[in-house]
Order: sequence, then structure tokens, then C-alpha cells
Amino acid sequence: MWESLAKKLDIQLPVVNTEVLIPSMADIEEFESKNDFPLPDSYKAFITELGYGTLNSFFDLHAPVKSRAKDFTSMFGKDQARGNQLLKDIYGDEAFIDRMIPFGGTAGADTIAWDPLDVTRKKPRDYGIYVLPRSARKIVKLTTTFRKFVMNTCFGRDFEDVVVGYRDPDWETEWVFEPVWKRTPRRK
Repeated sequence: MWESLAKKLDIQLPVVNTEVLIPSMADIEEFESKNDFPLPDSYKAFITELGYGTLNSFFDLHAPVKSRAKDFTSMFGKDQARGNQLLKDIYGDEAFIDRMIPFGGTAGADTIAWDPLDVTRKKPRDYGIYVLPRSARKIVKLTTTFRKFVMNTCFGRDFEDVVVGYRDPDWETEWVFEPVWKRTPRRK
């Protein structure tokens, strides 16, 4: 599903003897069951084909996986921001904060989340994607599918148009993906 993007990307691993950390289907299914939330098919394909990490040096993509390197389960879904009273106070939409499923963020400390009530496609399943910008006190809809989020927001100009409100004429897309990785045993 993500082969054409993978060919464009400069996938950066920081050291030798490493491999990309790929979530297991067991971790994904446990998250879906625990949260009563079927993850979008395109998202599951992305994290199981390419992994998770930082896209275009700005967007962090989280996944429901436990690892020794970093436990992203605490940064994903209900455990991170859902129901957070401070976010309710800042953004004012208590119902949204209670139901949102955060799955990412930005280098600018913005939270990116799905709204389980905003089903944009039934098959394959997808949801509206929203940003809670740190610089504003309003929740903003970014796009309607995970694929559009990756291609038009992370590697396109939609974030500037929707959240920032202007385009930086000097900005260029960096087709870079810095996945979360783990060390592998040295070969003898």
C-alpha cells in the first residue's frame, strides 16, 4: 500500500546494527480491543510496512507498541491526552478531548488525533484527523484520511494552509523518514 512512498523516502537509521521497530499485529489488535477503536487500514499498513517515527523532520507518528527503546503505548490513545483536563480547559471542547485518539504530534508540540465519531470512510475504515495547535485555542480539522494526512499534510503544504495560515516560500519537502529503531546483535 505504501510502496511508492517508500521508494521516495530517505529512511534514516542512525547507526549500524539497527533495524526498524515494526509493531506486531498483537500490539495493534490489543490497542483496538482495549480502546474499542478499529485503527484505519492505511495507518496499520504504514506502521507495519515502514514503522513509525518522524516524517519530514516535523511530524511524529506514534504506534501502539512496547519496546525497550521507548514505550509508545503511553503516548498513544487514551493514555496520552484523551480526557486530559488541561486540554479541556485550553480547547474548550470536552466531548472531543474525551473521545479523541491521539496518534501523533509535531516538532511544535501540537497534538494530532483521530475523532472516532468522524468516520470518513467505512471500507476501508478512516476517520477525520484533527490538530490541537499549541499556538491556538481551537481544534482544527486537518484532513479526512490517513493517506491524505501523510501525503498532503506531512509531505505537502496542507499544515501550513490549515494551521499556520500562510506559506513559507523557502520551505521544501524533505522526503525523510526517521523511524524508531532497535539495536540488533552484531554479526560474527
